[in-house]
Amino acid sequence: MPNPRSDLPESAPSIASVGARGFEVDLAGGSERIDTLIAGRRVWSVTASPESARVEWPPTLAAHVRGPADVELRGADSSVLWAGRIEFAPGTHGDGRFVDARGRELVVNKWGRPARAVEGDDAFADRLMTSLDAVIAVLEELGMQPFITGGTLLGAIRSGDFLPHDDDADVGYVSKADGRVDVVLESLELERALAAAGFDVRPHSRSHLQVLFSDAEGRVDHYVDLFPGFTIGDRYCQPIAVRTPARGLAILPRTTVPLAGADMPSVADPETWLARTYGPAWRTPDPSFRFETPPSTRRRFENWFGVYNTNREFWEDLHADPDAEEAVDARLLELLRDRWSSATGVIDLGSGTGALATALAGPRLDVVAVDFSRPGLTRANETADAAGVRVRTVECNLADGRALLGAAAPLLRQRRDWHVVLGHVLEGLVPETRAQVLRVVRHLIDGGGEAVATIGTELPPDYRHEDPRTWHLPVGLLQREAADAGLRIETLSTGSWHSLGARRREATVVMTAEQRGRNR
Repeated sequence: MPNPRSDLPESAPSIASVGARGFEVDLAGGSERIDTLIAGRRVWSVTASPESARVEWPPTLAAHVRGPADVELRGADSSVLWAGRIEFAPGTHGDGRFVDARGRELVVNKWGRPARAVEGDDAFADRLMTSLDAVIAVLEELGMQPFITGGTLLGAIRSGDFLPHDDDADVGYVSKADGRVDVVLESLELERALAAAGFDVRPHSRSHLQVLFSDAEGRVDHYVDLFPGFTIGDRYCQPIAVRTPARGLAILPRTTVPLAGADMPSVADPETWLARTYGPAWRTPDPSFRFETPPSTRRRFENWFGVYNTNREFWEDLHADPDAEEAVDARLLELLRDRWSSATGVIDLGSGTGALATALAGPRLDVVAVDFSRPGLTRANETADAAGVRVRTVECNLADGRALLGAAAPLLRQRRDWHVVLGHVLEGLVPETRAQVLRVVRHLIDGGGEAVATIGTELPPDYRHEDPRTWHLPVGLLQREAADAGLRIETLSTGSWHSLGARRREATVVMTAEQRGRNR
């Protein structure tokens, strides 16, 4: 590896070492922003501090950058601190660019995920602007008063354009609802109206909606986020992240601000709004900035409106990776074929890329694969087609109780003795989601079916909260949760399985309804 630059001013930070996992920086003063460029393009920025002088690369670089990459580390003043070649994924072959499977250039967004961005992509910026206009027009037709907010407003006030690293657009509106329950009902009405207008709407909570825009191949290209605003007590709230004193805050009447050559609706006093949202230094561009929602604000909004997006990006990124193959658990497959030899209907909840669903499918067996990962469901359809079998795929977010009941109702109306399989799914759910899944499972198997689940039962040494594959669920805890849902549990086997390069303990359990026929 090349040595750190020696011709920089003494006050500049210097890079002590660089490798496939990250780099170390010697800071001359306080915190310093470091920009990472790959093949001459800025793809990621991070603020290093004396407490975090060891910086790890975002995992998405290893997932997307194949072969040796030409990398530069630059300071906030654009001075080159280090330049050389890095293999983020040693042993792979490629051109060393940060691109998706179709060769489109990516950046690491504020959530640490791969994303398109307007920087250097005029066509993408035009599509984002067109979509933003379309969504605002629908809200205005519904009698709402939408305005750009978040990073979209920040870019407009700073430069009259989108932020260079933006991959979405943000729209707020002042809710006409009276109280939190009415905010939920209003959000449901808005979701239905947008869907009726032909938009692809994904609820992230019962207040936060996301409107998705896909390319000609059906893959999501960009999105527009919708946030309601309302006052409770002396606070103005805009889920998912803003809860600020209402005093001194002017939202209405709307004004206009220039954005990408057009006049867009804005809050009455955008400078005060941005200071409340991003802090007093909001005018200074900082691509490494990450908005941190205060824990008290997060707790309130999540308790009021739920959260439906937990781990979705993780699974969608994994399922979209063509190199990530999902192996069928041979022992589980053999067990299910033996137990369900006369079954006519199986529901695979949390089906992923559909490998198990495809293996189970047959001419006399109706198999339904349910997941919230669109890339996973796309691959499930492709896998089933290649195998010449029929698998019905259903997009459903298990965390959204309304969506879960909506997916279950048509299956229940078939009056079939459904069996349900959950292959390493339950341990990857938060307790609230797991509770409602178990209740729905109880209804699905009420006529005489059963549910078989495999679960990781111990915390692995490489546990990472951001990776749900490393989560665990003790059998005793599952038994208590299942009993609350009216289910009996029997442990069929215990053992280990190979996960993330290590052997981990697991259990296979069968669940049956405490009292059969309650829903018949």
